[in-house]
Amino acid sequence: MEQINEATARAAKDANSFSDYIEGSATANYNAKCAEAREAAEERKKEVPEERHAELDRLVERYCTKLASWTNRNNANEASCPSVMISGAGNFPVKKKEKQNARRDSLMREYNEIAAILEKIKSYGVGGFPILAGDADAIEKLKAKIASAEEAQEAMKLHNAYYRKHKTLKGCEGISDKLAEQLDAVIPTTLEKVPHAGWELSNNNANIKRMKERLATLEREKNTEATEWVTDGLNLTVVENKEIMRLQVIFEDKPSAAVRELLKGAAFHWSPSQNAWQRQLTDNARYTLKNILKKLKENA
Repeated sequence: MEQINEATARAAKDANSFSDYIEGSATANYNAKCAEAREAAEERKKEVPEERHAELDRLVERYCTKLASWTNRNNANEASCPSVMISGAGNFPVKKKEKQNARRDSLMREYNEIAAILEKIKSYGVGGFPILAGDADAIEKLKAKIASAEEAQEAMKLHNAYYRKHKTLKGCEGISDKLAEQLDAVIPTTLEKVPHAGWELSNNNANIKRMKERLATLEREKNTEATEWVTDGLNLTVVENKEIMRLQVIFEDKPSAAVRELLKGAAFHWSPSQNAWQRQLTDNARYTLKNILKKLKENA
């Protein structure tokens, strides 16, 4: 995982403040935010099934990884042009400051996306779970979700076509007269002057495409023959568990700390219920495990 660049953090502070930079403060702030995410995940683990814990761990890892990258890039941007209070108004690089401000806007949007991951961790499992590849009925759930999204797409197109023709939604299939009155009052004030903006249709259509691609991947993986794993002399067994879509490593004895760290670094997580180290069953997971086994054989 990317480390926080203290030199860049110090330069950012110097470019925008007269106060001295406290050594290690950027790293400490980052560590505190990651600790908050881990604590939130542990709290949610008390409320959700054990098979969902690995997903929480992955969300924490994603949050911390993205936050580290963002922190360094944000500090680099803040250091790229000093505040007018620091440099003074004479010969101030206006164009450079405009470029910095535009980058600030972009970085803030990215930060909001990262912050949303933390909120997702804190509310994980509230109101239902995302569909995971390891769900026993993942394919059926995904098909139902696709069907619902396709139905919504057709409904939105129907509403737009009806409104364009009649300039009202009264009488439109699936919309009550009361709701039609409320929408009729709002639609003329919108940019596109239709019930559903173009971005709603395009976003939903893109989501349908993404889900169909995921469905195809799941169905292909379910029907792929398991790899033959050669583990002679390693005191472990590799299982491609198609039922829960997990690539599992089962040791005869507890692996050493070094081996456990190797597995953790490759996104394998310990599952007490399965008595195995595991991660989602994908071609990338197979490739990663082959490299791990190669290292273990070299050190055996």
